[in-house]
Amino acid sequence: MLRSAYGLPNSEVLKVLERIGSTPGIELMDYDLVASALQLSRRSGVEFADAYIAASVATGHAGTLATFNERDFTKLGTPLQSIIK
Repeated sequence: MLRSAYGLPNSEVLKVLERIGSTPGIELMDYDLVASALQLSRRSGVEFADAYIAASVATGHAGTLATFNERDFTKLGTPLQSIIK
């Protein structure tokens, strides 16, 4: 949303999300997951939303991911389930 609506580059989106997460009075229920996603996004250049999904898969809540966005999730090392037969 920040990138598309405001034209911010991914690096600025990550800075905004980090600021939100470190704002006094705001507690993220899944802080470790968000921190992991921020790191993945910064390292890979993939958007935060995809990095968040990849980080969630990496926690073991799902074994594989079915997506049409194989390029970005392959960059993230996420196990993929082919949805095209």
